[in-house]
Amino acid sequence: MQKLTYFLVALLSGLLNGLFASGGGIPAVACFKKKGLKQKNAQATALCVTFLLSLISLLYYYYKGFLNIHDALIYIPFGIPGALLGSFLLKKAPDKILRKVFSLFIIWAGVRMLF
Repeated sequence: MQKLTYFLVALLSGLLNGLFASGGGIPAVACFKKKGLKQKNAQATALCVTFLLSLISLLYYYYKGFLNIHDALIYIPFGIPGALLGSFLLKKAPDKILRKVFSLFIIWAGVRMLF
């Protein structure tokens, strides 16, 4: 039963990642938390999963002609310092606060997508 759960979460993560650009991290974090990982470890591990899933989605989008590399390149130089800052803050933030911020971000993203 446990392997079936992992399979379904992985399938859902891949599906969401392909549809919503890295949205697969949300069920992955929940699955890793259920396995007993701390919030920081769950988020970092989910990032590893979504990185690989994103790479596969990126290649598919590229070959299908959906990718506009020029638009993406504008964000990368500013995204790198943001990623480094986020990684630094992840290490410093208490798990309790991190869980709440993560939950609020998910709620905010969901509400924003509805409207």
